Amino acid sequence: MQRALFGDFWLEGELSILFSDTGRGKSTLAVQIAESLARGVPLAPMEAVPPAQRVLYFDFEMSEKQFAARYSTDSAPSDSATDGVPDGSLRAHYQFSENFLRAQAAPHDELPCGYKNLTEFVQHSFTQLLRETEARVVIVDNITFLKGANQNPAAAVQLMKSLKHIKQYYGISILVLAHTPKRAFTAPLSINDLQGSNMLSNFADNVFALGGSSQDQDLRYLKHIKQRSTGVKYDASNIILFRLAKNDCFLEFEFAGYGREREHLEWHYEDSDTRRGELKIEVERLKALGKSQRQISRHLTLPLTTVNRWLAKE
Repeated sequence: MQRALFGDFWLEGELSILFSDTGRGKSTLAVQIAESLARGVPLAPMEAVPPAQRVLYFDFEMSEKQFAARYSTDSAPSDSATDGVPDGSLRAHYQFSENFLRAQAAPHDELPCGYKNLTEFVQHSFTQLLRETEARVVIVDNITFLKGANQNPAAAVQLMKSLKHIKQYYGISILVLAHTPKRAFTAPLSINDLQGSNMLSNFADNVFALGGSSQDQDLRYLKHIKQRSTGVKYDASNIILFRLAKNDCFLEFEFAGYGREREHLEWHYEDSDTRRGELKIEVERLKALGKSQRQISRHLTLPLTTVNRWLAKE
């Protein structure tokens, strides 16, 4: 039986995708998941994780200095430089588990000799580090480092095929982070919000998304978009809420309960005739794809009676 790495969102042996718009905190959540697995301590509200293990975190987003700043206390103020901390320097750093192994890409003006493209070079680097560290869990933050690879269908397919091959060959678990293209924050998150959605999601066992809340700038919600093997528990009608906070040196998401997605959108579908028209079109599209009225209701967080009424008027 597959053990949960991050609840139903990511199980052992899976290639999963976490996506969100820029600035929502997906890297923060990914680092928190990695540290949870490295220490063998579950991240609430998840109830269990496997015993502590090595986690290899490929960071293509932040430099070492930026990462250190994120997991440090605030800089020493100018009037307290006498305490031995140089003015403007960082006071203290969070001590990550020894099982948390962060890899950062070294800058290259051009590809090293012997590699046809960046994907090939990255795949070689992955496998080399996997052999050296013997890590069973890998997080890639994020796939857009390949110069827009997930906007290029051929590059996206090559990248995801490589990751799937690595996962299967080494028997490991991989979590990939990805961006959304520009989107309206009035609409529920869906697979269509994943940049390069068709190419990426076809290779993924699980896809989940992190959204912002209109209620509070520090509030986020987690929504399960795709699950290959079981039903989706945390859909639009049952999202998980987190609040972004910094406790001592550690930037993290604190569990804040559950809710319905539409309560956290910028405005509800009932408030706009235009939005209602868009939803009617989406209802018809999903029906044409073979979705049941109940599935459409849950996906769009619409009352089932509304879906039935709209389709009855076709």
